[in-house]
Amino acid sequence: MPRIHRLLYLSVLVLAGSGGPSLAQRPPGPGAPCQGLANLSARECFDREYKMAQDKLRTFLTQINDALAAPEDRKRLSRAQAAWIRERDLTCDADAELHFGSGSGRDSEFVSCLLTGTNLRLNELHSVYDRNVERTRRQSQ
Repeated sequence: MPRIHRLLYLSVLVLAGSGGPSLAQRPPGPGAPCQGLANLSARECFDREYKMAQDKLRTFLTQINDALAAPEDRKRLSRAQAAWIRERDLTCDADAELHFGSGSGRDSEFVSCLLTGTNLRLNELHSVYDRNVERTRRQSQ
């Protein structure tokens, strides 16, 4: 199952980046964070947003682990998460290098990609584990 998730994640990144600018440089939707900021301000904004996304992901991973009864399921999730982090980081590094090299927009591009990837991962985990987490919540009440 982690392989399917990885393929889904890569497919989304490929589709999002095909034929146009990178994820961070796409026109943001209405109310998007960090919209129209200069490089340093954008980097700081993306850093804040990324940290919030990481906190949400960590919280949900804790809830998932609490919902998984079998230790081997928790180990599989942990290994999948570690592999996902490596893949996300390598993908974002390649994206930033491709679009900015060592230019001034590289850092913003990298962190924006981390933010996008983290939010995609959180959505992906919700689609797979929400039922397990909700069942555990109901049982503990």
